[in-house]
Amino acid sequence: LVDGWQPAEDGRGTILRLLDLGGPRRTVTVRVPLLTLDQIELTDAVERDLRSVPIVSGHEFRVDLRPHQILTVRVIGRPVLPPPIIGKGSGSRPAGAKAG
Repeated sequence: LVDGWQPAEDGRGTILRLLDLGGPRRTVTVRVPLLTLDQIELTDAVERDLRSVPIVSGHEFRVDLRPHQILTVRVIGRPVLPPPIIGKGSGSRPAGAKAG
């Protein structure tokens, strides 16, 4: 279960928190198709790096999760798509909106 995904406190990537709700120990595959992964680090609860996690492909990594464990992972990557251009003068209006 993904418990949260937020920007890292120190600005280095994002922090992904995974929560196991019980059952046997398992290996979890995390796929992030909209990021090209550069680095994955297991961290402690206050986001201090503990050890690197191998990247399986440009968009995928695997971590081991114990029953009832909360796992904190630093994800550093680059967006696959450019961000949308939003703002004044972009020329787009919601459907049915009339010009000022």
